[in-house]
Amino acid sequence: MKKLLAFICLLSLILCLAGCKKENKENNATISSESETNFEVILGEKFTDFDGVDFSITKVVLDGEKSKIYTEFVNNTEYIVTYNPNYHIERFENGNWISCVKNNDKDDELAEHTVPAGQIIRYINLFYENYDLSKQGKYRIITDCDVYRNGIEAVGQKCSVFAVFTLNE
Repeated sequence: MKKLLAFICLLSLILCLAGCKKENKENNATISSESETNFEVILGEKFTDFDGVDFSITKVVLDGEKSKIYTEFVNNTEYIVTYNPNYHIERFENGNWISCVKNNDKDDELAEHTVPAGQIIRYINLFYENYDLSKQGKYRIITDCDVYRNGIEAVGQKCSVFAVFTLNE
């Protein structure tokens, strides 16, 4: 009986370690770019200031004009949530988040995507023309959201979400 229990514990430990390794591999991808630099992309932490609203990066592709950041917005609340797909990208430098925008032009379009309670929205962010991600370092994609507790016609509660990724050579 002791040998069987020891075997089960050992097997459980091996499966747990294998599961951790698999999860880590899903957050790493080597993406080639049209420049001479190849970056390893490591998906990092994410932030929300409203419990149940989740924003994450699922994939980063660096390929010149075909560059994309695939994101996922999850509404695990009982409320309607909207978010602005006009995101912003920042790089962490000298202890501060600095904009990576290539020029000072701002997109005046104020589009919103509605995410019903319990739903997921997947979105592809095309950033090549507006943002410079040519340096290695830590980046985040950030956007605003609104949570509507009393229906979409009511005033929403402002919230913010971001997801982080790192480019290493």
